[in-house]
Amino acid sequence: MSGDNSEDFRQIPACDGLDAIAAESAKWEAENAAPPVGADGLPVTDQVRADTSGEWREAVRMGCGMVLAVKPELQADWTPGKMDALGDALDRCAVRYGWTVGELLGHPLLGLAFAAWGLAAPLVRIERAKSKLAQAAPMPSEPVPA
Repeated sequence: MSGDNSEDFRQIPACDGLDAIAAESAKWEAENAAPPVGADGLPVTDQVRADTSGEWREAVRMGCGMVLAVKPELQADWTPGKMDALGDALDRCAVRYGWTVGELLGHPLLGLAFAAWGLAAPLVRIERAKSKLAQAAPMPSEPVPA
């Protein structure tokens, strides 16, 4: 391996997370241009699709409820209106990508996210506590110039 690999880094485009998500979404849409298919084997369209926004709202409220049980200080910001807006946005994605609440909630990546949260949350809590202690510690007095 060479000592100067700055040439390698210039070949890799720097993109933030949103650009990567947009690229992944565009790729997925290009590969899956066909309309989603329902359980009956027929394409699902907005006209024949049952209204599932209530299911998505309920799923969001259930998930957020679990977080609020541990972090009640979020209640001021995690209002029912905001949770419903998230549920409605998920419903629009469900129409677009052919998702169902059951399929998404049963997806292994969601299980992975919950498992990772269980490991990450205590670390964040410890680091925040350390930061608060450091901020509360008295500043050492500066020596008086002679």
